[in-house]
Amino acid sequence: MKTIDRKGEVNVWMIIAIAFMILFLLTIAVLIWLVSIGLGIMDKEVECQVNICTNKGYSTYYYDEVSSVCYCTGEDGEGYQEFLK
Repeated sequence: MKTIDRKGEVNVWMIIAIAFMILFLLTIAVLIWLVSIGLGIMDKEVECQVNICTNKGYSTYYYDEVSSVCYCTGEDGEGYQEFLK
């Protein structure tokens, strides 16, 4: 499909502009997707820290986002882990 101006010539700048608009929209979509993934991981980490480890008296925590497991450790070295859905 060729875009033709009034003189019958192919308008290259219009094709380039449309291509860059499409690339810009795809970039925005990927950026929004990545931010939503990051916010979901942060929510799980806060849930691990506050709802699981702190409420049960543990001093440190680690959330493994690959396996969705919250690891808690107390000052005496005692450990606890819980799977987050």
